[in-house]
Amino acid sequence: MGADDDLRRHLTGAGTPSRGGAGPAGEDPTMAALSMVAGEAREALLRLEDLAEKIKDRDRAAEALTARLDTEADALRAEVTAIGQAVTDLSEAVEELADTPREGAATPPAPWAWEAMDWRAAIEAIETRAAWMPALAAAWGPAVTRDPAKAQSTPLVPGCWAQHPDMCRALGAIYVAYQQAYQAGERRAHHETDFYRTMHERLGDIAELAAAYRCHTATKEKPHRLPAPPRAETTARTEMQRRILDQVYRAEASDRTDDAVRLREEFALDDAAVRDYMVERYTRLAGSTQATSPLGRVEIMRLATDYRLVDPGDLSEAAWLATVAADVAAIADGGTDLAETARRRLDAFGGVYGPLVGKYGAIRRVIPLLIEQRDAEAAQDRRRVRRLQDQIDAEVGRYAITDDDVQLVWQQHAKD
Repeated sequence: MGADDDLRRHLTGAGTPSRGGAGPAGEDPTMAALSMVAGEAREALLRLEDLAEKIKDRDRAAEALTARLDTEADALRAEVTAIGQAVTDLSEAVEELADTPREGAATPPAPWAWEAMDWRAAIEAIETRAAWMPALAAAWGPAVTRDPAKAQSTPLVPGCWAQHPDMCRALGAIYVAYQQAYQAGERRAHHETDFYRTMHERLGDIAELAAAYRCHTATKEKPHRLPAPPRAETTARTEMQRRILDQVYRAEASDRTDDAVRLREEFALDDAAVRDYMVERYTRLAGSTQATSPLGRVEIMRLATDYRLVDPGDLSEAAWLATVAADVAAIADGGTDLAETARRRLDAFGGVYGPLVGKYGAIRRVIPLLIEQRDAEAAQDRRRVRRLQDQIDAEVGRYAITDDDVQLVWQQHAKD
């Protein structure tokens, strides 16, 4: 029988012997049972409280664990983020390092496309090669001469190479191979072999071209052959200057004075070099078929005026200047697109050569008066002689004409 049966007996009184009536005085079974139940209830309540406390302890432990896990998760996320940033920074540093040549190493240039260059790029390319040529000759002297056994051997690369585009291209190939072999950041042993082979192949091409152009063998009967109009051989630096001067000429001819001044300053062109070049352009223009065209006449006047190509006191050139002035004056009055330009040129011309042309015109007017005066003297017409003399004196006094001046113009008039 279990505890439940004992409890039931206590509550009902079953199983207790009867002694007639209520029996002797003793403990009330109901109260005893209630007391036992209350005791057991207290024990259960204590166990419940203990269990609740344990549950609270577990909850607190769980919260602490959750907080610690959150903290560790935050720290881990921050660490992962830092690692990611470090990886990104490292990647960027690697890329930058890969793109940066090693110290002292230059990246070889791409081959020059001469046909696509403007005048400034062409000058820079020529200057680069001209500055590099001594290094080539110093390191590879025997290779760049026709006969290394001779002390005064003919160089395979002539001094006029800058005037020949095909030689420029050949030297460009050698230059690129040279930089790849000795100056590029990523150099390999075979690059020197490539350079040596390229140098000899291209120098062979240059030697054949030099022979075809008569660069070393030009004579009066068989002159130096150039792709441009014939002119004296020049060094690379001289050729660069000629190209710059050509741009100065074009700027001035187009009235772009500021551009011309900037070019002079940028390339440190001295006045003598500029004037010599303009004299050459003037001579070339004056001897060409364009000299008699309206544009040619206007340009001849500009060059003569701007660079004082004729001495403003040289009476022997006055007849030609007067002819040019008359031609340009007709253009100025013609109503063409050149009219305004012609008027500007005439104004500038008058400030420089106006007195000389005026003097020449006065002498041309005096000469017929002198002839007429001589005839009047022969006819003994004194009144006519005096009248003519007054006219002659007026012209002579205005321009300070001398007998030598009259004689010079008279001789020119006689030739005409």
